[in-house]
Amino acid sequence: MHASALVFWRNFGVALLAALRQSRERQAAREIEYHRHLIEGARIYKLNRPKPRLQSGGMVVKIAIVATVAVFGLLHIIGGTMLERQARGESKTVILSGD
Repeated sequence: MHASALVFWRNFGVALLAALRQSRERQAAREIEYHRHLIEGARIYKLNRPKPRLQSGGMVVKIAIVATVAVFGLLHIIGGTMLERQARGESKTVILSGD
C-alpha cells in the first residue's frame, strides 16, 4: 500500500467515526424530544407530590409498650418478694408515725 492509500483510509476511518458519533447524538436528541412530555410529567410529579411522613410514631409507641411491660414485670417481682417475706415473717415494716 502506498502512503496516500493509508492516509485515505485513516481519514476515511476518522470521518466514519465522526459521522457515527453525530448520528448517535442526533438520535439521542430525537428520543429526548419525542419523550419530553414524559420527562416534564415526571418533573411536575416530583415537585407536586406530598412530602413523605415520618413513621417514627410507631417506634415511640413500641418503646412505650416495652417500657411499660418492663416496669410491670419489675413491680411484679418486687411485690412477689415482699408478699413471700411477709408470709414467712421476715418483713420488717418501719412505722414512721405513731399509727
